[in-house]
Amino acid sequence: MIFNGSSKRKPLGFAEVTLIFDNEDSMLPIAAAEVAITRRVTRAGDSSYSINRKACRLKDVFDLLADSGLGRAGYSIVGQREIDQALSASAEDRRAWIDEAAGVQRFRVKRIETTKRLEESAVHLSRVEQLINDLQIQREPLEAEAVVAEEFLRLRDALASSKPLF
Repeated sequence: MIFNGSSKRKPLGFAEVTLIFDNEDSMLPIAAAEVAITRRVTRAGDSSYSINRKACRLKDVFDLLADSGLGRAGYSIVGQREIDQALSASAEDRRAWIDEAAGVQRFRVKRIETTKRLEESAVHLSRVEQLINDLQIQREPLEAEAVVAEEFLRLRDALASSKPLF
């Protein structure tokens, strides 16, 4: 919530929340006794994140919390309703929960992201190869024109250096 102002106070342009985790036991993979994760939201809807006051991406926050049980779908406390949902869930949903608990989900997400980047790279590479082929087709006539141009320059220089006949 962003404060909209009152009769005695002006409105604010952002809201900010900071969660501070005790990391004495090094549960989070960061070299700090306390880890502060901050999110700031502006009126325009923009979000910015930071870990220990250093700007980062939301993905970095998820990666930091991935093995702690506090990830996107991690649960510290499981109630009866969640147990019922787990028992009646599809095999894919149960597998996703087990993967999350085992810390495998993070690697599965990274694999999917890497595969997407590889596919994008293949598309870019295909485009570059097409451009190279197009330039190769243009190169051959230009080489012939370059030979004619060099011959012209050689003859012009030879004519300019010769003595006039009259």
